Amino acid sequence: MKKTLSILLAVVLCFGLAACGPQTPTDKPVVTTAPPVSTTAPQQTTEKPDDKPPARELTVWHIYGEGDAMHDTTMAVIKAAEEEFGIKINAVSEETEAYKVKCNAAASGGTLPDIFLTWGRSVIGQFIDAGVLVNLSDYMSDDIAENVTDGSFAEFSKDGNVYGFTDANSVGALFCNTALFKKYNIDVIPTTWEELGGVCQAFLDNGVTPFCVGATDAWTLAMYYDIIAVRCVGAEKVANTFLTNDFSDPGYLEAAQLLAQAVELGCFRDDAIALNRTEAEADFYGGLIPMMMQGSWTAARVYANAENPDDFTAVPFPVIHEDIAGHYSLTGGGQTAFCVSAKTADPAFTTKVAEFIAQRLADGKFAMGGGISPYKSTPNETSNALFYKTFEMSTKAESMTIWFDTGLNAEVKTVYLNKLQELFAGAITPEQFIEAINSF
Repeated sequence: MKKTLSILLAVVLCFGLAACGPQTPTDKPVVTTAPPVSTTAPQQTTEKPDDKPPARELTVWHIYGEGDAMHDTTMAVIKAAEEEFGIKINAVSEETEAYKVKCNAAASGGTLPDIFLTWGRSVIGQFIDAGVLVNLSDYMSDDIAENVTDGSFAEFSKDGNVYGFTDANSVGALFCNTALFKKYNIDVIPTTWEELGGVCQAFLDNGVTPFCVGATDAWTLAMYYDIIAVRCVGAEKVANTFLTNDFSDPGYLEAAQLLAQAVELGCFRDDAIALNRTEAEADFYGGLIPMMMQGSWTAARVYANAENPDDFTAVPFPVIHEDIAGHYSLTGGGQTAFCVSAKTADPAFTTKVAEFIAQRLADGKFAMGGGISPYKSTPNETSNALFYKTFEMSTKAESMTIWFDTGLNAEVKTVYLNKLQELFAGAITPEQFIEAINSF
């Protein structure tokens, strides 16, 4: 049954350097059984075959390959773009970490595709500084400029110029399998660190590993440290760290100690450091591990992979020091964006195609539960009740701290992720971790 709920998003978001607001519709999304995904292109005027010019070709890179929850929606959007503009699009996908390496290599070698997906702040910043991107502000239409919610391009901009059209905002959440909680008579979804400790011990007493992470993909491990640090340091101070690279606040050491203690207690699989995201998350979707800290896009993956998606819920990560960061001091922000290579043959035309893809994919992501749309025109309907919970969380945010591997500059980010893996593996102490990341 559809149920329309009126809401007003009035959220103070702290993104370090800039704010990136979630979707602000007049009405709340309606959870539906069969949402429309806006991918159908307007009808085109047909020409006689002899009069048709050769079709233009563009190459688009993205991360939604076979098996990804957003694959079918992405391909439908690309097909719609082909029909809309009368072109052929060569779509190429890679797994996230391999994709990042590929984009960096292509940027260095001058072989970036016409359009490619990337991340904000330090990630897109290196491409902007290298001069390999089109300044989209020179070509973007009034339609997209008026359609985007305030601040949503901020993480993909520099000096007032936009270099990426975002396709989703996101929020970090603690995803929990409530069926496992019930199975082991655990009545509390934790809201404080003390409650979380009790829940973890109860699962451990029953031979169940509490948390899921594929630490070979370091960013999934950072999901845990990021939010623990926000809880121990505070959003405003973390935002300042992104500007100064100063990790001397004692809260950063406390966060490292708490994570190391969780590892020592057995809260993660012993072999988690050797698992990638896909390998590790199979246990979560399969009902073997009860909790995982991840982004709101996880809701789409739950619906695609779990036998009973209704068994899952999403809540804010537990509070550690209420006087430092409350329940709704969240992590999140601009998720990804589509950029245009400076080497594309026709920047104005390619920008139009990028606009189309970003906005249509935002519609599809919202409908599927893959991301909070940054565009006002996105239909306010979703078939994913779990995603709706993360959307509601974002509307209550007291602050929203961008992921550390996006907020930190490229050099610090690399050290941060590498040393975080070493900390997780027990190769260095929390003190050595802080010393390493505080050396810039």
